[in-house]
Amino acid sequence: MTFYAQLDSLNDEVVLGDLGMIYVFVCFDCLEVTALLQTA
Repeated sequence: MTFYAQLDSLNDEVVLGDLGMIYVFVCFDCLEVTALLQTA
């Protein structure tokens, strides 16, 4: 899987988990997508 993108919390309006980060991975061979949520 290849790292593709990351999504961060936006100010205090949009908070992912507990000020977390979402990491997105893509397999370009089989077109499978996986997302990982990491919180502080």
